[in-house]
Amino acid sequence: MSLHDLPDDWATRPVHDPEIAADVVDLIVRESDRDDGAVCLLLCHPDGRLLQPVTIGLEGVSPPLAERREMIGALAASLPEDLCVVAAIARRHGYRASDDDRVWHQVLIDAFGQALSGCFVATHDGVLELPPPLDAVS
Repeated sequence: MSLHDLPDDWATRPVHDPEIAADVVDLIVRESDRDDGAVCLLLCHPDGRLLQPVTIGLEGVSPPLAERREMIGALAASLPEDLCVVAAIARRHGYRASDDDRVWHQVLIDAFGQALSGCFVATHDGVLELPPPLDAVS
């Protein structure tokens, strides 16, 4: 699947819809974000439709854990409570979750809680969905 597989009505569907989620991430996460590293947040209406993408460029730097928590936590606290978020960790290569991806994933889970409705890794090699938090699995 890729951005080329998106159905015509994708913009009216919830971004976290499993049929289109990875493809929407592939569409929204730019090549330059993958080159330089970024955390991309797809801010969505309560029904899951895309409202606004927000990209935090990392410029090849992997911030320390405390800085990640502060940055993402401050952003999460500034958003309306009824938004849902789909996140993408952008990096250059690979199709497996790295240790750094897992750290970002946990920071995003901690900051957004139940509002985080999906998390992905987007590279030039493809888009990989990360598993939901254990307490979200039924």
